Amino acid sequence: MTGGRGLGGGPADWPVPGLISHTAAPTLNGWFVADVWESEEAFQQFGEILMPVLREVGAADVPPKIYPVFNLVSP
Repeated sequence: MTGGRGLGGGPADWPVPGLISHTAAPTLNGWFVADVWESEEAFQQFGEILMPVLREVGAADVPPKIYPVFNLVSP
């Protein structure tokens, strides 16, 4: 999924239009991912690319939970 570059990295490693921030952490049952997107449409466009890849690697098909962001603090 990362083209052999490992996990994480900086914004240059995630050239995805509309992505503001990405956070991921392992859990007992898999992964927790929290992204902030410029719009729900930008997220949906990325999902059209990401979901086939996740299915191919056998990731669980868990529907995302979408919440509006009211406050985002960044450096």
